[in-house]
Amino acid sequence: MLDVPLDIVVASKIGAPGNPELAIGAVASDGSVWRNEDAFRGTRSTEEYFEQEREREAENARQKAERYRGEAAGPDLTGKTVAVVDDGVATGSTVRACLQTLREIDADRIVLAVPVGPPDTIHELQELADEVVCLETPSSFMGVGQFYERFDQVSDEEAMAYLESSS
Repeated sequence: MLDVPLDIVVASKIGAPGNPELAIGAVASDGSVWRNEDAFRGTRSTEEYFEQEREREAENARQKAERYRGEAAGPDLTGKTVAVVDDGVATGSTVRACLQTLREIDADRIVLAVPVGPPDTIHELQELADEVVCLETPSSFMGVGQFYERFDQVSDEEAMAYLESSS
């Protein structure tokens, strides 16, 4: 609809020891990392653990980006306006790593669009993006899935088909 190129930016969550769903950080496919200092301090995480997981998850993100793009390089976003779209944010860990990637490649303007997220996370993301568009910021936020009738995972194959059909 926007008549602009569609591409991906990939990040992977760094889970806490013994609780992989609790994000103590995230890393993008280019190695850009975001660390949740409060969560890190509130767990049994160590610097060694974080670095080990950062390396592992960065490799996972790199492999996923390669699987999606194949031999093609990502678009040159230097000086461009970029819209990042996600299905919703809770802690925003992976989107933070993605936004960091876009800052490091010198995108001119970054707009983040999400349908739902908790007020505190959305407020924090407004510091990282030039504009954040969020339809709902409920104070009773428990998780992104609670705002969907169906919240099935999209397979890599399905996502790649969307990307292919847009080009």
